[in-house]
Amino acid sequence: HLHPNYQTIRVAYYPFFRPPPMVGHQPPAPTMTLAPAQAPLLRWVFTPEDLQAEKSRQNAAEVDFAFCLRWHQHQFETLGPLFVQLNTPGPETAVESVEMLAALVHFRVLEVLEYFPEGQPSFQGGALQATPAKFQEGIITAFLMLKFGVLDDEPYSPSDKFPPAVPYPLEPTEADRHRLLLTRVLSLVPMSLKNEMWHAHVSFDLASFHGIVKVLRRS
Repeated sequence: HLHPNYQTIRVAYYPFFRPPPMVGHQPPAPTMTLAPAQAPLLRWVFTPEDLQAEKSRQNAAEVDFAFCLRWHQHQFETLGPLFVQLNTPGPETAVESVEMLAALVHFRVLEVLEYFPEGQPSFQGGALQATPAKFQEGIITAFLMLKFGVLDDEPYSPSDKFPPAVPYPLEPTEADRHRLLLTRVLSLVPMSLKNEMWHAHVSFDLASFHGIVKVLRRS
């Protein structure tokens, strides 16, 4: 969907973990460039009437990831027009409302995350469409981490020795591994925090884990 002028231009960027240039100094020449990848995309075609009919069928109040997955699953099972037109050439959907834009963006995000291999349903989609809205982001992150093999019960290796007061299990028992995995998974669940300073202990394992989460979410 890029303008033709931007489809071949190389984009220079600075990784977020590099310190910014000092005020008054010339920023260093970027050492990393990206070229836009023009991967083939599915063609999501639906009308405002289609969207409203699907909301009525699902008795849904808003558009989210689960809504779009259930819509795609239903169209796949009934060979509906939304599914049949996915791999056919033609014009894109004309966005006529905020809800249409939300549905199209959700479909595209799920497509890029490979929830629709060759336009077909996937097992990840089957799990996500049964997930309440408040847990969907955490489930998507968990599946992404499983895909890259970074959601496990292995302890992290520090670049330096931990202070003696930090009881980190470098040689974990089975119970330690269970605790590491459970705390990492549960930390992906959205939570409400009090509007006050943090007075509890800091978990170095969760801090390291969420460093990986941040990198994956920004990539």
